[in-house]
Amino acid sequence: MDMNRRAMFGATVAVAALAAPAITLAQPEAEAVELERQFIALNEACIATYADISEKDEIWATMRPAYPDVLRPRAGDYYIESLRLPGAEWWETRLYPVQHLKAVKAKIDPTNPKAEWQAARCDELIAGVRTYWRNWNRTRRKCGLAQACKRGSALDDEMAALTEKIVQRPATSAADFRLQARVALSKLPSVDDRNSDEAIIASALEKIIKGNA
Repeated sequence: MDMNRRAMFGATVAVAALAAPAITLAQPEAEAVELERQFIALNEACIATYADISEKDEIWATMRPAYPDVLRPRAGDYYIESLRLPGAEWWETRLYPVQHLKAVKAKIDPTNPKAEWQAARCDELIAGVRTYWRNWNRTRRKCGLAQACKRGSALDDEMAALTEKIVQRPATSAADFRLQARVALSKLPSVDDRNSDEAIIASALEKIIKGNA
């Protein structure tokens, strides 16, 4: 290698060495800025969806199905072994899990004079429970609540994954600190529900986000 080519090669290596730190720092900051953009957009989508769920829930409250009459307590229920769930009162509606009712029916003593009635009562309760939940799901779909809740659940999963990605990042730039401040702020209660300590924390986080820390 002649002297001119060696000089050019040396100069090229020197320039690359000087430029490398700038590239290394710029790339993580650009990633933080992009993650911040994603977080803001996703957070706004979550807020809008939660508002939609709340609105549709109020509509659904006017459509919520009544309990079928067969689920109302009957005098003979008292004598069906293990029918009442732990902690439940006898006067409460028998909206019990179907598997529980099936298990209760299976335990009925066939020699019991009331066995036939008790088995029929279990079948009646099972049918009533299924009818109630069928109507419950139908009305939620009709007013759009079921669809809104499904969207909310999907957004929650997306937000959980994005948040985990953010908090696992090393903070190497102002953009990283701003990004993590946004995540921390989103975990605090809403403005009206914050106590004095939470309000102080929120104020500090907002300063970081605005670049006034």
